[in-house]
Amino acid sequence: MFTRVLNLKKLSVSQLCAVSMLIAVTAVLSVVSGYLRIGSFGKISISFISVYISAAAFGPVIGGLVGALADIISYFVNPIGAYVWPLTIIEYAYGFIFGLFFFRNTNSKESISYLKIVFCVVLQFAANMTLKTGVLMSYGYAPSNYAAAFAMRAPSCLIAAALQLAVISAFEKILPSFMKVLRKKSN
Repeated sequence: MFTRVLNLKKLSVSQLCAVSMLIAVTAVLSVVSGYLRIGSFGKISISFISVYISAAAFGPVIGGLVGALADIISYFVNPIGAYVWPLTIIEYAYGFIFGLFFFRNTNSKESISYLKIVFCVVLQFAANMTLKTGVLMSYGYAPSNYAAAFAMRAPSCLIAAALQLAVISAFEKILPSFMKVLRKKSN
């Protein structure tokens, strides 16, 4: 059962290339997102788009790896402050959550309900407000008072959640056509 849900199968060469490209796109989007800041504590990241696509196409484990590896690569390309490894684990969790909610088997024609999209975005918003805020506080990147840190991060987290909701809702309509290309086995 876990093999089907987590999609723990060997990747073909073309699938491995697709995952590598998604890691590169995620890293680039993450670096570009570094310039979309709200105040000194919040940024509106658009890198979730390629993490979502990889998780929906290849499952939660690959989605998590794409998020984590892209976080590490984007740090080395454009370091802002010290490397904070718990944030990489949180990025893995985001990709894993996307995979749990949106991964479909190759033959599946099921559509994802809007309620499922909303629940996933709310879960990620909660993780962003609690886990990321706690990590940023513990490393001295946010005020040590939870209320002040929440107040400073809330606007960017709310905008990011609204953006995720809109983008994922739109992509759910066109994603099945991309699945055939991404999952193509090499001959």
